[in-house]
Amino acid sequence: DVFGWGLNSYGQLGMPYDFSMPASSQLVYFPKRVDELCGRGVVAADGGEAHTVALAASGKVYAFGRSAYGRLGLAGIDPKDDEPRSAMSEVAGVPGRATAVVAGGSNSGAVTASGDAYLWGYGELGQIGRGDDQSDALTPERVVPTKNMKDTRVAAVSFGGQHAALLCVPADGGDA
Repeated sequence: DVFGWGLNSYGQLGMPYDFSMPASSQLVYFPKRVDELCGRGVVAADGGEAHTVALAASGKVYAFGRSAYGRLGLAGIDPKDDEPRSAMSEVAGVPGRATAVVAGGSNSGAVTASGDAYLWGYGELGQIGRGDDQSDALTPERVVPTKNMKDTRVAAVSFGGQHAALLCVPADGGDA
């Protein structure tokens, strides 16, 4: 079972958003079962500022909550659309099987079984690893390994307030 609580101002808990109420009053004070997520094989989830990414045992990535800046990674959403999205939607741009997911303030990411990192969302401060291109990534983009990442694979991704970090381990499975 999956439980959530706290502010649901953009549907980030995966619970239905009530458009007849102000966003600031959409609070869940105690852990409540998130029916839509239960029974779907969710094995991990991470909450950002106003969105959540979830990982299913199948390796599929899902997202819900605030869509601005592309933080949900869902193709076909207008980047200026800021409507709450409480329904769990598959992030189709992560190829293969994901093994980990992460949500930042306005970013999201996934690590694949092949050791690649895919990031998406707010890019203005360079935190999605696209060099001089600081535009938002509306769908997942593979982090291009640098020369220093040669012979490694990504094991984990983490977001800070305005930055990201990759944990890379030897590609051959040896000690980091």
